[in-house]
Amino acid sequence: MNKRKLYITLLSISIAGYIWLFFSSSSDGTHFWRGCGLKQFFHIPCPACGSTRAMRLLLTGEFKESLLLNPNGLVLLSAMMIIPLWIVMDLLLNKDSFYNSYQYVEQKLKNKRILFSILFLYLINWGWNLMKFL
Repeated sequence: MNKRKLYITLLSISIAGYIWLFFSSSSDGTHFWRGCGLKQFFHIPCPACGSTRAMRLLLTGEFKESLLLNPNGLVLLSAMMIIPLWIVMDLLLNKDSFYNSYQYVEQKLKNKRILFSILFLYLINWGWNLMKFL
């Protein structure tokens, strides 16, 4: 993927994530969306179930509760904060640091040991979601 397409894609995904966080619950605590389609159809949580709630907990300073709910929330919220800022800095300073880092990570993920380690951690998280009946 070329630099321009990558930056547009990731900025769009980040904006969509911010919009999702904003509209996923109202100020009175009622939910705009009733959850994961996979969970509603198969009646089991997906590996990402609870990520939005975990991000909202992080935003209110409830770090421990967020991690216990779903550690993906921390990863996603960090990415939603760091990636857009990094891309904007690259664009303002006419640099390629994010793109170069992306290419480096992409190369590392071609190593099956690294890729399977990440997938294994994700499966452990999914098992934890299943045990919690999230």
